[in-house]
Amino acid sequence: MSGLTKYGNYAILKSRQKIIERVSWMSGSQEQMRDMPVIVRSAFGHALWEVQIGNTPLDMKPLPGLGNGICELRESFDTMPIA
Repeated sequence: MSGLTKYGNYAILKSRQKIIERVSWMSGSQEQMRDMPVIVRSAFGHALWEVQIGNTPLDMKPLPGLGNGICELRESFDTMPIA
């Protein structure tokens, strides 16, 4: 965790002095993400990082029906077979 200082359930990124929130996974979402192609995991990982440091990813949809601060991250990728 270079560059991070842990404080309980939070961490602070020293270079930007932003609190990094913990990700809470629902049901089997973490396992489902692990099964996705690397490029998809990378895109979601970046979007999750943005949310953790308090930024809003471009393609994020709030889900107020599930609770305050709950959001859906969406990505679209074409899956064309390589011959």
